[in-house]
Amino acid sequence: GIYSLANSLTNIPGQAISSANKNYIPVIYKSTKDKDDNSYMQSVKFFLLFQFLVVFGVLTFLPELFMFIGDKYTDAYTIFIVLIFFVYLNGYKLIIQPLLTYYTRFVKYKSLIWTITAIVNIGLNLYLIPIYGIMGAAIATVSSYIFTLPFNYYFSQKAKKINYYPLWFFVSIMILVIVGIFVKYFDEFSLIIFVLKSFIFVIILLFMANKIINIKTILIKIIKKYHGKISFIK
Repeated sequence: GIYSLANSLTNIPGQAISSANKNYIPVIYKSTKDKDDNSYMQSVKFFLLFQFLVVFGVLTFLPELFMFIGDKYTDAYTIFIVLIFFVYLNGYKLIIQPLLTYYTRFVKYKSLIWTITAIVNIGLNLYLIPIYGIMGAAIATVSSYIFTLPFNYYFSQKAKKINYYPLWFFVSIMILVIVGIFVKYFDEFSLIIFVLKSFIFVIILLFMANKIINIKTILIKIIKKYHGKISFIK
């Protein structure tokens, strides 16, 4: 059905974020064991930026993506816009949750959160599907994660005080909501809009990145590292 099509499409960004998570968790565990907060924070920042890049990129260029994959997915367009927020919320959960597994005394809370998420999701599905159909199922999935994410954050902070940039994450969601509304109503391909979107995409991405990492410092380090090699090539 349409929901299955939209759900299968969300596996594209979802798999990318899951792959990053497989590399993220061992680093987090090692950093926690070694009490290396610097390495921990670098990993958190990377994951935050990576998942924002993936979801922001897919959502910004969604009309072009659907034009590329063909007409059979057209009916899943709006459902996909809603479900991409589930992917993003789940990505943030993956960032803040590892300590609930590392510290065994918090495993019970992780299990409880999963149970609450399932109950809320089932309840919302029973209520929303009769009213909104498959869109109700998508809204229920996203809403259940919105409801339980604060619990994940609270217990992760109980496990260890770490700055997961909640304000940055909230701002990023607002940006994604605005982009989602835009691509919902401007879903036809236009070269002018594509160029404009590409420019805005780069500006916003650099702005958001600079809020948690010092881009200028990184660029200086890269230039210093390769300056000799570049000079030699010239």
